[in-house]
Amino acid sequence: MENATQENEKSINESPCPARALTSKELAILKNYNYHRPSTKVQNQIAVVRLQFKKMAQCVIGTCPDSRERSLALTALEDARMYSILSLAVNDPEGEVIPDGEPSGLSGARN
Repeated sequence: MENATQENEKSINESPCPARALTSKELAILKNYNYHRPSTKVQNQIAVVRLQFKKMAQCVIGTCPDSRERSLALTALEDARMYSILSLAVNDPEGEVIPDGEPSGLSGARN
C-alpha cells in the first residue's frame, strides 16, 4: 500500500493546479478525499448510526409542523449523520484507503 500512497502523492504534486510542491500537511488533508472502505465491524456501526438518525428524522417529521424550521432541523440531521458516518469510515484502523477514484463496482452508488 505504501507504493500506491507514494504514487498518489506524486500524481497530486504533478497536478497542473498547484504552482508548488504540496507540504506533508497538505498531502494529509488530500488523503481525506480518497475512498475509505470501512471494515465489517465499522459497516455494522454505520448501520446502527444510520438507523438512529432515521428514527430521529421520523420523530421530527411526525411531531413538527411542515415549516422552514422543520426543514432546517432535517438538514442539520442530514449533516450530523454524514459527519458521524464519515468519522467512522475515515478513522477505521481496519478499513482500506483507496486512492484516486472509486473502487470498481461503485460507480454511481449512493449512501
